[in-house]
Amino acid sequence: MAEYAIDWRVDGAILGVSSVWVATAELVEFSEPVALDTRGRVDLGLDQSLAESLQLRWFLRDMDGITEAATASDVLAILTVAAPVAYLGGAVLRLGPVEAGITPLAHAVIGLEGGLVALSLAEGFKLGVGAARPYVAACGDDPACYEAVGVLDHVVLGEDGERVVAMTQEARSSFYSGHASLVAGTSFALAHVIATEGQPSVPRAVLAYGVAAGLTTSVAVLRVEAARHYPTDVIAGSVLGAGIGLAVAELHQPSHRFRIVPAAGGAALSGVF
Repeated sequence: MAEYAIDWRVDGAILGVSSVWVATAELVEFSEPVALDTRGRVDLGLDQSLAESLQLRWFLRDMDGITEAATASDVLAILTVAAPVAYLGGAVLRLGPVEAGITPLAHAVIGLEGGLVALSLAEGFKLGVGAARPYVAACGDDPACYEAVGVLDHVVLGEDGERVVAMTQEARSSFYSGHASLVAGTSFALAHVIATEGQPSVPRAVLAYGVAAGLTTSVAVLRVEAARHYPTDVIAGSVLGAGIGLAVAELHQPSHRFRIVPAAGGAALSGVF
């Protein structure tokens, strides 16, 4: 039987720092457009082929479908982040505020922390790598194309009053997917605590991990269909996000607590699994 606990000083600091970093990275990505830069990503062969095939699926027969896929991925990410709060509310309604106690709150915090830590790492990679998104390669320097894709921040008025394309950092934030990483980190962290709490239950574990995998896969496919990411971007985001979410959940078990201990020449991190 797994038990999970939170330390408000540590977890509060992690949530706070992660939130501030994500907000800062978003401000940098959507800062003022810079000089014209419509260089596409290096031809990735199979990666490009998979992206193009996914963009022809479902309702993506025109540009409207691309913007709809982008909106759907945003909504799915928001709903996933809201899931830990809904989980906590459901526990309170089912058991009452007193009986529910601290356990559902700890689970909700773990879920949020898994998602925010995963997203923070993704934001750092995106700013550092600077890989162009698929729509950059597709649209080049055509302002009408960017408007149709739904990225109006890339279309500005030049000195002569003509519409021109000026890239923001957000257009070069393809690798790796923050949406996939956020959804995977949140859903797998929460799935892990749900699957392992109380008495072991195979059906509950299968359902919890199945829902997490389904949410992650859905948002990953939508991000590719929306021409925001290549398949390798969402695969990396999904795998790293899921790994971070599972690790965050595991590290919240009291038996896995770590501490700083004296060591030769300094200090060391000590703990048990």
